[in-house]
Amino acid sequence: MSEPHFLPATTRSAVPSARLAVPILAGLAAVLIPFEVSWAPQAMRLAARILDPIDDAIGLGALFGAYPGILAIAAAVWLMDDARRARLREFVFGILTVTAVNSALKFLLHRRRPLYNRRRDFEPEAPLEEIGRWHGPWTGDLKTMLDQSYLAFPSGHSAMAAFLATWLSAAYPRGRALWWTLAALCMLSRFVNARHFLSDTLAGAAVGILAYHLVAENGRWLRRLFRRPVA
Repeated sequence: MSEPHFLPATTRSAVPSARLAVPILAGLAAVLIPFEVSWAPQAMRLAARILDPIDDAIGLGALFGAYPGILAIAAAVWLMDDARRARLREFVFGILTVTAVNSALKFLLHRRRPLYNRRRDFEPEAPLEEIGRWHGPWTGDLKTMLDQSYLAFPSGHSAMAAFLATWLSAAYPRGRALWWTLAALCMLSRFVNARHFLSDTLAGAAVGILAYHLVAENGRWLRRLFRRPVA
């Protein structure tokens, strides 16, 4: 008999399917990559103007995918929800999985960030041929290998936000519209602030959803790790 999932069927239905969401997000990112560098500053400029009325909400979304937001959610569950406290172990392992996969891809690919200055109407701050360039595992020297401006793909904030939205949708399915709105705002914040291309954010979201399914939905290894011996 197969082992049960971490989640009952009612909560599994609230989370996106990895077999559907991950290929779609990765495919959209792949489609955008060849073209987005040429139109990125115009798109960022337009998006910033359209989204200016909700700039505060976008700032809140940015916190959703950052470590202060992650710690706040974990603390809230630990302090206020005894019934779901035990699930924080999969939460922690999920965050570690997102970090590991995302960091490995960043250092393997070394994509240059957009480097457009939002305060100067998205004027480029680096030679145009460098913006969005893929350097591969070796950039030429150790200093640039560790430079954050070479670590665009995939977006770490977007990956964390997608993982959190998926985990929270499973734990608190009635709030899934809010969780995914915050994740979308986080992804938008990375684009309109010229920290990432759209493909970076979409790929990051794919990493986050995949990490959730690896740890929570199919985490038999995690259950064995924490299984208490029978007395």
